[in-house]
Amino acid sequence: MLSFVRSDLPFTLFIPRPSVLESILLPTNNRHNASHITSQNVFISPKSNAYAVISRIFGFSAVPFRIFSGMVAVDSEMIYESVSGFRLNLIKATPKGTLTVNNLDCITVDIMKGSVVVHIVDGILMDADFEQSIMPLQDDMEDDYGMP
Repeated sequence: MLSFVRSDLPFTLFIPRPSVLESILLPTNNRHNASHITSQNVFISPKSNAYAVISRIFGFSAVPFRIFSGMVAVDSEMIYESVSGFRLNLIKATPKGTLTVNNLDCITVDIMKGSVVVHIVDGILMDADFEQSIMPLQDDMEDDYGMP
């Protein structure tokens, strides 16, 4: 997902951990037989369903400025809007506690990739309409990976 944004621009990305992203990108009936295929080593064609899914997830996950975990005060909520207009609610329960975005825990925070701040999230940020729309696409993605 980092390739979707220039590293010299000040963005914050809330990226799903790889296994969570793979769970929606790899076809359901081939997940167990495709352990060597991951979201990091598969070329995703810009014309594929997987590319469309990732670009949409990017819209829910990207904020056009830097947000560091230390900016979120303990026991207070900070509200941001992603580039797609999706509302992101950030909370930290204790000074050394986990940063949470829309009730998903950040498992790693404040990774710098150029000017981009990356937080790895234990889930995927998306609205309910998009979540419903990607479910039928999982079977169609078989063709994207050349799997029977």
